[in-house]
Amino acid sequence: PGFLTEERNLVRNVFLTPGCCNAYASTEQEHLARMVGYLRAAYVKHLQDPEWCAFVDEMCSESEQFATMWARNDVAVPVGRTRRIHNLAVGEIEMVMTSMSLPSIAGAWLQVWTPAGEIGWERLRRLLAMTEHERNASWQEHVRRYHGGVPA
Repeated sequence: PGFLTEERNLVRNVFLTPGCCNAYASTEQEHLARMVGYLRAAYVKHLQDPEWCAFVDEMCSESEQFATMWARNDVAVPVGRTRRIHNLAVGEIEMVMTSMSLPSIAGAWLQVWTPAGEIGWERLRRLLAMTEHERNASWQEHVRRYHGGVPA
């Protein structure tokens, strides 16, 4: 739910969201390092852009883990791979992520996520069949119980 209503930047979500609330279940160092490498590959095309520079500075100051990976200067090219998405309403959904560039828009690329197997498809169908209230109830209870508040 946080991804739909709050910050939509994947790097911010993965590196700055506490583990209990992070939808991206895989925090393996290899996956995180590859994500930072993708960002660096895009960043080199925007070295003079103050928004890009401010974003990297913010990430380095807010996340020690990101700063360490950024300092390694690794560059990566997006490829297809499997990821687990954690959803409080239906559990983990294993997804295949396929990345592709969009040649008609300079520097743009697209990620397509599809369930990796029948269990993933079943959980996604169940999630899509829920009302907004049903989808968000587990998230709201989590925020109330563990973070002492009511989500926005």
